Amino acid sequence: MRLIHKADYEKVPLARGESFACREFRLPRFNSPWHFHPEIELTYIANSSGQRFVGDSIEPFESGDLVLVGANLPHFWRNFATAKSRTEFAHSLVIQFRSDFLGETFLEAPELRPVADLLERAKRGLQFSGATRDRVAEAIRKMKGMSGPGRVANLLTMLAQLAAADDWRILSSSGFAPNLDENAVDRIARCHRYVFANIEGEIRLEGAAAAAGMSPSAFCRYFRRATGKTFFDFVNELRTGQACRLLIETDLSITGICYAAGFSSLSNFNRRFRERKGVTPREFRRAHTPESYALR
Repeated sequence: MRLIHKADYEKVPLARGESFACREFRLPRFNSPWHFHPEIELTYIANSSGQRFVGDSIEPFESGDLVLVGANLPHFWRNFATAKSRTEFAHSLVIQFRSDFLGETFLEAPELRPVADLLERAKRGLQFSGATRDRVAEAIRKMKGMSGPGRVANLLTMLAQLAAADDWRILSSSGFAPNLDENAVDRIARCHRYVFANIEGEIRLEGAAAAAGMSPSAFCRYFRRATGKTFFDFVNELRTGQACRLLIETDLSITGICYAAGFSSLSNFNRRFRERKGVTPREFRRAHTPESYALR
């Protein structure tokens, strides 16, 4: 197996005297590659359209797009065409910050628990819409002219607004970058460990239930109540996410990826993949090839 397009690591520059970055881009087209960084990123598209790639999510975007991308989650925005005049330039406003930018114990404050939960959800990427998007977009526009304590207060206000919002949705699948939530109920965490340890082989309901210390029937009810999905929906989501990473970052054959991700047959793999991603594995890989990225 050979890596063919692993996401690039980006070092986010900080100006002297700043604890987080606020950057504005006006370009004929967005030029950042498929990349990741340890900073959490809030991106507002003031003017542009194309395709947005966040983890294994591929969706169209247009002006007004507001997305919160968690630490180390690969992403990039691709334009379909190069602007011919400055008035048509791709324009974005981006805030990038580490979860500990105000100190290692910053998010442990009880008043900031909603923000901590927001950043946990952002590990899969979050898109915001409606009134929340409009309020936060206005605050981002004001950020460029701010300094001192007011700058930090503005960011905290934005995060509080995002944390309290109900007009958001998750972008990437949990399987793209499996990450155990340390705050999750211990039973679910033990179940996750069992699944991740066996993702390439056979995963049995009885094994997951035993890991959680429950009977299979009780575990099924508990898992659905705790996660909002059935156990086998969760497993198929993880397998699909692992397949997405292999399709993007390696040259393994489709058949090889099918079995490496733990699917029992190629037909089952193609069917499950299309159900979740809306395209075939081959079409997904084609959309993520370096040649495709070069179109931006």
